[in-house]
Amino acid sequence: MKHFINCVKIIAVTPVVICVFGKANGNRYEGSWNGGVKNGAGQFFYLDKGQVYEGMWVDNLAKCGQMKDWNRESAPDATEFPLPPVSNIIRL
Repeated sequence: MKHFINCVKIIAVTPVVICVFGKANGNRYEGSWNGGVKNGAGQFFYLDKGQVYEGMWVDNLAKCGQMKDWNRESAPDATEFPLPPVSNIIRL
């Protein structure tokens, strides 16, 4: 199975291209696309590991976001340990 990519151009205030880019193992990226690579807000689903990265991308590199467990119980090659929950509580 080869990679696939489906894109749609959304014109609001400024044109934005939203794509779904999938890999042969089922992992996929859903989000903003510019210059033929991931740029802007998006999610990368690691379906083989049962995790998802949500955040910002710049020139195909994840720059700011968070990794979360997602559908981990049905992943074929899940990570050994689940990710711990992240808390926004600031202790002084």
